[in-house]
Amino acid sequence: MLARQFHRWLGLIAGPFLVVLAVTGFMLAIDAIAEQRARPAEAPAGLSVAEFTASLARHGSLERLVVTPAGAIVAQFTAPRRRAVVDPADGSLHPVVEAGDPIRMATEVHRSLMLGGPGRVILALGTAAGLLLTATGLLRLRRGERGDGTVRRLHRRLGLVFALPIAVSAATGLGLAAVAVFPLEVDGVRPAFPAMLTEGDRLPVAAVEALRAVAVRDLEELVLPRPDDPEDGYFLATADAYAWIDPVDGRIAATRQRPAVHRLATAMLRIHAGRGVMATAVPLGLGAVAVVALGLTGLSLVDGVFRRRRHVVSGSSIEADTIILVGSQRGTTWSFAERLAAQLVELGHSVDLAAMNSLASAYPNAARLLVLTATHGVGEAPVSAARFLDRLPHAKLPPAFAVLGFGERDAVAFCGFAEAVHTVLAAAGASPILPLHRIHRRSETDYAAWVERLLVALGTKAISG
Repeated sequence: MLARQFHRWLGLIAGPFLVVLAVTGFMLAIDAIAEQRARPAEAPAGLSVAEFTASLARHGSLERLVVTPAGAIVAQFTAPRRRAVVDPADGSLHPVVEAGDPIRMATEVHRSLMLGGPGRVILALGTAAGLLLTATGLLRLRRGERGDGTVRRLHRRLGLVFALPIAVSAATGLGLAAVAVFPLEVDGVRPAFPAMLTEGDRLPVAAVEALRAVAVRDLEELVLPRPDDPEDGYFLATADAYAWIDPVDGRIAATRQRPAVHRLATAMLRIHAGRGVMATAVPLGLGAVAVVALGLTGLSLVDGVFRRRRHVVSGSSIEADTIILVGSQRGTTWSFAERLAAQLVELGHSVDLAAMNSLASAYPNAARLLVLTATHGVGEAPVSAARFLDRLPHAKLPPAFAVLGFGERDAVAFCGFAEAVHTVLAAAGASPILPLHRIHRRSETDYAAWVERLLVALGTKAISG
């Protein structure tokens, strides 16, 4: 019961933000898939940064190389001035495809709701709520909560099928939010420019030993020394370290290791954004669609609960003519009780719906008591009815009652607690409206038949549907 209420209210509060994240995330996933299809192949395993950089000399004066989160290598030239994506297999250049306005806007909304720092915090909290919703949803399934109805079954199956991609997306999103808050702790601090570099003629880039030792696959950024500045050097950033490289002797002049968490942050970014990882872009994109569907089906279920409860005189046992008490271990019996309460209200009854543990000392206007209860263990009371039998001797009961038990026929005591409740109520002087009825595995057919018999006994006409 607690997990169900927590799941419901958390979904209502965080749902709008999760839908925003899902819609914009789906747009970015589609963009990532398109980018991945257009991106050149990955660099050969043995290709060094020195060899690769030297091969680009035929295209002009190279200034800088940057590897995007998608794995594309972007070269910036000073003469002629241009930017291009490089195919590491043959060194050919391709146009840089800039993101359009819709994708740029979706990115900003996805990161911060276009509100800067406060927006990042709001979305981080919403993402954490998404993880909790996934956990509580799986917990309810593990406990055996099922429920009825097409919408409820769809909601449950969507959550089960897409639990993993939704959890991965939420966890990596939270990690990236932390990276945005603590960038220096993740990216590290660049070393200071070396106080002195070797004087003399610069080596050809293909002969720079420090660059020959680095594979293109490990490269994040390379800034070449300016031709007009004899005191400038190479700046190199890899996944593991920053370094200044002497262009004359080709050795590392200053270096600083990057935090170990940097590799983890890079992996989280590529997984979360689906950039360069087609295997994650597709399921995470489908997971985003599932979040929207879960939000809509969840809202439909909550709206149905509130509509039913709107007609129930909840907490007004003094006014009610019909008292419905519920004994439930995992929350599933409540759905049957809520439907029964709504149907009775539509037939003109005033109803109070409560847990069996909430048995009042008296019901002055009640003509009947209806008990819907599961059985826990071997004939034991479920959690919401654990105190019912102890409180019963001190209560003034309505004159008539009916008990409906839920359980499984192969149990040691099939609906044993419901039978005990029926016996005690009869012994207390109340008259049974119907004999004790047992329902196997929440059978809708058996439930509908029992409701029909109950309404006939009450002298009212059943409402179809």
